[in-house]
Amino acid sequence: MRTKTLIKELGVDESFGEIGFFSGQVRCCTAKSKNFADLISLDFYHIQELLQDDADAQLQFTRIEREVNEGNYKQINIQCYICGTLGHTALDCERVTEILGNFRDAKTKTMSDDRILSFDI
Repeated sequence: MRTKTLIKELGVDESFGEIGFFSGQVRCCTAKSKNFADLISLDFYHIQELLQDDADAQLQFTRIEREVNEGNYKQINIQCYICGTLGHTALDCERVTEILGNFRDAKTKTMSDDRILSFDI
């Protein structure tokens, strides 16, 4: 389901994809660039290989990975675009229906149908 809902415009030095990187989940949004952009892609398995030589870094990465999989996004500085609170996404924000109408209903219906919800941002 594509809603063509603009969630947020990212600027210089901003990033996306952190939740999927640490959780292994398929992303739920599509990102499009208005202009030319530099893109840096991090490969999860390559990062894992690099971390093998540093036990402390591996432990930190594993801790972050566990917290993200539990739905706690504070460690990766995810801030809700709706309410501004650190630690959850706009998809899980209690205020989402106040601002975006059927945005939350679309997410709930789509997720219950075992399909991926895709938003254009």
